[in-house]
This record gives sequence, C-alpha cells and structure tokens, in this order.
Amino acid sequence: MILATVSTVKTSWRWLTLGLLLVQGCQSLPPTALAGQYLRRGNEFFRAGRLEEAVVAYQRALQADPNLPGAHTNLGNALMSSGQIDQAILQYQEALRITPNDSHVHANLGSAYAERGELDLAIAEYLQALRLAPKLVVAHTGLGFLYADRGKLDLAIIHYQEAARLAPDRPIIIHTLAALLEQAGRLADALAQWERYLQLVPNTPDRREAEWHIRHLRKSLKR
Repeated sequence: MILATVSTVKTSWRWLTLGLLLVQGCQSLPPTALAGQYLRRGNEFFRAGRLEEAVVAYQRALQADPNLPGAHTNLGNALMSSGQIDQAILQYQEALRITPNDSHVHANLGSAYAERGELDLAIAEYLQALRLAPKLVVAHTGLGFLYADRGKLDLAIIHYQEAARLAPDRPIIIHTLAALLEQAGRLADALAQWERYLQLVPNTPDRREAEWHIRHLRKSLKR
C-alpha cells in the first residue's frame, strides 16, 4: 500500500476546498448566467470526447433554464454520440418546440430518425431543414444517403452534387458522388469525380481503389 504524503493530502484538501467554493459561487449566479456556464462547460466536455460529463453539464444547464434551446440541442448531440438515440430525439424535439425554425436541429433530428430506422421521418426533417436553409450541406448529404439507400439514384446524385458544389473540398462527399454516378451508369461524370477525389487526397489509404475505378472507367469509355 502506498500512503499519501502530507503534501499530497494538503494538495487534495486544497482542490476539494476550491471545488466547493466554485460550486457555491455558481449557485449564487442568476439562473440564466448559471445555465450559460454549464452550457459552456458541456461544450468543452463534448469537444474533448467526455460525453458522460457533457450530458451532466447540459442537464444542469437545463435545470437552471429549461427553455435554453442550445442546451437541448447539444444534449441531444451528446446523447446521439453515446448511442442514446431515443433520448436524443426527445431533446431535439424539445429544442424545436422552443425554436421551430432552427435548420440545424431539423437536420440533427433527421439523422437521429435515420439511426432509428424511421426513414420517412428522417427525409421529412432533412427536407424541412433545406426549406429553412437551402445551403445546409449536412441535410443534402443526409437526403442523398437515404435516397441512395432506397434506390433513388437520380435524387441521391442531385443532393450530393449540390453538397459537392457547396463544400468542394470535402473528400468524402466527392468519393460518394463518384460511386453514385458510376452506379447510375454516368461513366464520364464518375471518372471526373474519381480524379477529383485523388486530387483532393493524393495520399488517401484507399488510393488503390480509386485508381482501379479510374482505369476501369477509362477502358469502358474507350469501347
């Protein structure tokens, strides 16, 4: 057994005392200020990947101010990231009750419905997000993915093309667009996107795969 030294005990006591002072200080703040502090703390935990602590901080923010939409949204994000889809949906729905025209929350709710397999609801939320914010990339890619899953390649390609126009430097969008175009038989367009993909990420781990597609498409177009 390793015994704590006197200096360690004093240090531990000092930090415990400081923690109590911080808690007492927070409790004396007005509710909105207290909610803001917990919201910021939750965001810090979330960015650090400390999801359980983020959830607790967001919950405390909502205890101080139940109508803080950012806390509902971010709590939903933390719950989604930790696999608690049902609870995340409830938080997104509550955020939309407070701010019904938040396009990002509609998109997040769409993603949560998609995770739960409720694809019609997911599509409806993504479409609502785009009505509010036509340039929202995540809604275009979300719709594109769901339409592709349902075999509606033309619609999927339309949304991925728009996403690629809005975010031309995101390799994952270009990669998916190239694959969809190839699947749809649009070989020249697919070739252009595969080549664009390698221009964006020349050292990608799947370079061999992309090069195979490029060779295959060039041969097919020469026939």
